[in-house]
Amino acid sequence: ATKTSSYDEHFRPEKLREWPEPESVSLMEVLAREDIDEAVRAILFRENSIVKRLDTYFQHVDTFKERRKEMLHKKWVENVAEPLQQRIMEKVTVPPFVDPLFQRQQEVDEEKRTGLQCETGKRHSIKELKEIEKARLHASSPYFTFTSHCVIPKEWHKASARARSKTYKYSPEKLICADKKQKRKEKKTADLSQAAFERQFLSSKLSQK
Repeated sequence: ATKTSSYDEHFRPEKLREWPEPESVSLMEVLAREDIDEAVRAILFRENSIVKRLDTYFQHVDTFKERRKEMLHKKWVENVAEPLQQRIMEKVTVPPFVDPLFQRQQEVDEEKRTGLQCETGKRHSIKELKEIEKARLHASSPYFTFTSHCVIPKEWHKASARARSKTYKYSPEKLICADKKQKRKEKKTADLSQAAFERQFLSSKLSQK
């Protein structure tokens, strides 16, 4: 009964006159939709800005974590890894062997290269220097010709015979005797020079008196 009375009261003719016109109702609906859309856009904009800020924050946190890892790794390398590696290398590394003969040969080759550069005006490598020395040695060495039967010329026989005769001509005993004779001659010459000096000295004294 109460519901029916309120319904009747709402739809009374006097109340119906107070109701808005349909045009005003549609206008109110349009305005309400615009307000709702504006509110939704504001909410979405705020949500997007919050999301962007959160992304920036998380990126900053990730960058900070990576940087922190890099700093910790750098400190570990400087304080632990490098000193440990240095100690290991000191224990396992063998100093290079220095050969004095090889070093001296290198110095001689360098001197020869410098001299050759002064002669030719060109800087030669060690290989070129060896080839030039080999060519010069080959050019300065005597040229020997051999026949198909390896026949030695008569001049070589004569030269070798003379060398052998000179070698066997003097025995060790003869060489010792010759040495003794030479010493006697030197002693006799020294005695004669000493006697001549004494005579000259005496004659000078007599002349002074």
